[in-house]
Amino acid sequence: MQREFGKYDWNHFNYDSLAKDHIDRLTLNMIPAYSKVLELGCATGYHSQYLQEVKHCRVIGVDAEKAVAAKAKSHLQHLIIANLDEQKTWLKIKRHAPYDVVLASNVIEHLLDPWLVLEKIRSVLKPQGHAVIAVPNIAFWRSRLRLLQGEWEYEDYGIFDRTHTKFFTLDSLRQALINAGLKPIAEGYDPAGGAKWLTPILKLFPNAYAHQIVIKAVKTACTTS
Repeated sequence: MQREFGKYDWNHFNYDSLAKDHIDRLTLNMIPAYSKVLELGCATGYHSQYLQEVKHCRVIGVDAEKAVAAKAKSHLQHLIIANLDEQKTWLKIKRHAPYDVVLASNVIEHLLDPWLVLEKIRSVLKPQGHAVIAVPNIAFWRSRLRLLQGEWEYEDYGIFDRTHTKFFTLDSLRQALINAGLKPIAEGYDPAGGAKWLTPILKLFPNAYAHQIVIKAVKTACTTS
């Protein structure tokens, strides 16, 4: 099911069945147990359920789609139905701040101003709190090949999702976080299968190897001017 913020309706999410380099596994591994987590784009709550039941986290979820997010309610301490592009949403989010972790998995590329949202994420974190941000990578080797062939066709899912308003590479996501006052401290790369014979070479070039990227960043004392 297509989601406004790029999240999908996983009715049978199973962490243990995921490959070690699957984006959801990489992302969830970055969140410490017993954290207070703000999940942006919580969808049906499949991440929230894992965080609550396995990592014993307290999760506040935000999503724009009421019918879908209602399924997440039992896995959340609190549910906010709202659009992340709107200032009033952040006033609601701040009522439950500060947070140990803000999770945004396949969310910011759907927003009008993801750079501003990263600043807002920083503003609701505790000192030394963490942002965990996952995005598709437009510099993925298959995407580069398509562009070399002169192809740019929007799709229902993936890097060329028609609901994406912004596109990121590994370097541009790192810089966006730094500019927002969030220092990258860990990264994960999901290669989405593909040409296994190329993997040893591509691993040397994560900006080409990664189909999706996740970065964990810590809140710094002040933003970069």
